[in-house]
Amino acid sequence: MAPPSIVSVSSTSRERAREPSRPRGPQWVAWAQVFSGALSIFAMGGIVFGVSSLYSVLYRENVLLGACPAAQARACAAREPALASTKCCDEQKLQYTLLSSIALFASDGAVVLYGEVADRLGPRVCFGIGALCVMMGLVLMGINSALGNDALWYLTFFMLGVGGPGVFLGSFSLQEKHPHLRAVMTALAASFWDGSAIVFLAFNALYFGGFGSLGSISAFWLALSACLAAATFLSLPTWKEMTSLREGDAAGASALISTDESLTDNAADCEPHDESADSSGKRAAPSTPGTDRAPASFASEFFRRDTALMLLFMSVYNLKSSFFITTFSDQVCNHICVTISVTTSATTSATSNSSSPPSPTRWPRCTRLRRPSRSR
Repeated sequence: MAPPSIVSVSSTSRERAREPSRPRGPQWVAWAQVFSGALSIFAMGGIVFGVSSLYSVLYRENVLLGACPAAQARACAAREPALASTKCCDEQKLQYTLLSSIALFASDGAVVLYGEVADRLGPRVCFGIGALCVMMGLVLMGINSALGNDALWYLTFFMLGVGGPGVFLGSFSLQEKHPHLRAVMTALAASFWDGSAIVFLAFNALYFGGFGSLGSISAFWLALSACLAAATFLSLPTWKEMTSLREGDAAGASALISTDESLTDNAADCEPHDESADSSGKRAAPSTPGTDRAPASFASEFFRRDTALMLLFMSVYNLKSSFFITTFSDQVCNHICVTISVTTSATTSATSNSSSPPSPTRWPRCTRLRRPSRSR
């Protein structure tokens, strides 16, 4: 057994090696940089996950109305405002589902690309590409709300989806720059990534609250995102800084390993001789195969079989989920409305002595719904 003095000294060295380094500057600067990165994730990271909250706004703007038959599209374009925020036809609703599927697939598939970009080019390049894609999507949303080009809407949501993971992975590298705030950055990044799904819900509230058109709301969010992106981009470490930080982490790990080996050697001096040790009294370190192997190229990593299968699975799963939710929500709403109609008819029959008959527009949303004529 090792003497207590050896154990205490080695334990102190181990704790020093494990202790995260603190920045030399003021503490508030580190906290401000971490919060700016988290706010960038909230503003641009996962906004496409709440795309369904924007459907009623898109319906009001007559987006993808051309998917409906011409006569029905003309009738829907002249609808009263109370009904203009609902779908015109089933084909239009399915096109909205396709929009969300494109955005979700782009968001899932881009994670692999941004991971390689962050490792090879640094977090600033990763964050910059992602933020530019999201801001380009916001620009397209504002412009296309006036142009009404159907094909441009698909590009809009693709750009919003493909840019989010870059913003997340780039901002998340701040936990390497400020290791003493690693737990804080991890918690904020995860929560703000999930919470960014309410951004389009805020668009919905502002639009129907009369605070502006879709173009003006998109312009406001674009300006806010640009300010946060600029602050976060300047806070992110450069490629040289990331290299030095990782070399410092590797040096700390080497120091920790050396401390553990020193503790083992000192403890071995107080124990009986081990026959498996070599002539110098030290155990032979196990050899690690493949340590001298050259780093793999980007193409070999991206086009691996497991990567392709993962992308295929995630895209099919998102597509299946989106279409299932769309179809299921329509069927549930139809079932509820049919039940309400039957109940209302029974109540009306029971109170046939009433002086005035019930208004046929008592349930305006239910009267517009019907059972699907074909399976979807």
